[in-house]
Amino acid sequence: MTPKVRTAKALAHALLAGSADHDSAMERCAQVLDQHPPWLTYLVRSIRQQFKHEWHAGSLSEMTASIERLPDYQRAWLSKSPPRVRRPNLSSLAMAPRPQALSDCAPPDLATVGAIADWLVLPPERLEWLTGIGFRDDGQNVEAFRHYQYRWLEKRSGGRRLLEVPKSRLRAIQRRILHELLEHIPPHEAAQGFRKGRSCLGNAELHVGQKIVLHFDLQDFFLHVRGARVAGLFRTLGYPEHVTRVLTGLCTHRAPSSVIAAASCDDPSQRDWELGKRYQAFHLPQGAPTSPYLANLCAFGLDVRLHGLARHLGGNYSRYADDLVLSGGDEMARAVERLMPLVGAIALDEGFRLNHRKTRVMRQGTRQIVTGIVVNQRPNLLRAEYDALKATLFNCARDGAQRQNLAGHQDFRAHLLGKIASVRHIHAQKGERLMEIFRRIAWEQPA
Repeated sequence: MTPKVRTAKALAHALLAGSADHDSAMERCAQVLDQHPPWLTYLVRSIRQQFKHEWHAGSLSEMTASIERLPDYQRAWLSKSPPRVRRPNLSSLAMAPRPQALSDCAPPDLATVGAIADWLVLPPERLEWLTGIGFRDDGQNVEAFRHYQYRWLEKRSGGRRLLEVPKSRLRAIQRRILHELLEHIPPHEAAQGFRKGRSCLGNAELHVGQKIVLHFDLQDFFLHVRGARVAGLFRTLGYPEHVTRVLTGLCTHRAPSSVIAAASCDDPSQRDWELGKRYQAFHLPQGAPTSPYLANLCAFGLDVRLHGLARHLGGNYSRYADDLVLSGGDEMARAVERLMPLVGAIALDEGFRLNHRKTRVMRQGTRQIVTGIVVNQRPNLLRAEYDALKATLFNCARDGAQRQNLAGHQDFRAHLLGKIASVRHIHAQKGERLMEIFRRIAWEQPA
């Protein structure tokens, strides 16, 4: 499509997005062009006259063709400053109504791409560049659109994960989207991770003293939240189509083929090939500030269904990131053989997949663990982890701290204090005992 046709189509979209009133139509067209050229008045007057009896029934293609044929529009393209769509909007210049359940939420109204640019204090051209719209993974100009840094990590459970960290400029924009837009939308109450005021301890407390605790793990959680699902979320919030496209482009990513090809692969497998293909589709990048909260919002349907299932069996349900936990009494214990495949089917129906190797059935007579916390009778620490930390602190006090910094932490003192704070959060008395040992450590003074 030539720039001349694309501009005519954008103007036709703007005209059909509202009433045929002259002033209103002029305002919408001026927003698309971000200017008010003299020929625009003639264009609007001519189109209104031609389509006055079929304003909303007239086809987009017919109006686009009529704009192209107008003499003043053709002369405008012969001038030194031809028309340019500076604030593209190919659907609507108005927010759609939000669902009743979201009526009390107050994310910013962004009816046009120009409004997004103003909100983020960015020129429209820079905004489009940051979204990656127009990027072609053909080996040319890849670096110009590379707004992420990449690193492959080995999972403890096997396999690999790609860490996609946005560069500073995009990261700052994503943080603003997170704090000023996404955080106005509450996730389901069952979502315990990535939320202010929620913690691993609070998640574990929901499942204390239950006859049976079931743990499920979602495989490649962020990867399974595709760009189409994120776009659907923004549309639900009332944002027009092109605004949705830009917001989705800012929050999702697809890794370049060169990054996938450069990954070390000592033992190639079919799963590695499938994993690479998923990374090359638009998904939530692990490392972006917006990804955890967006994942919570996009898993709303999953949370609703599993929460309802647990309640039906007289039990509880919570999700901490990709960890799903259901717990209950006799009724859930009796239904466990039917429940487990049903959870997998619900997850699959909602676009996710369980990692069946991590599924755990923990009955009352065994140690029940939720997000690293024992929940049999009360929230408690894993004995082995507590003993290991206590031994490390004792050795630091006896032999010196640097000799115990086997993992090479840059600030070993802060690392140990963080570990102790985590213990104290769960068990205050044990945390204080560890703190007493910590105070006996002789720390070297920096030179």
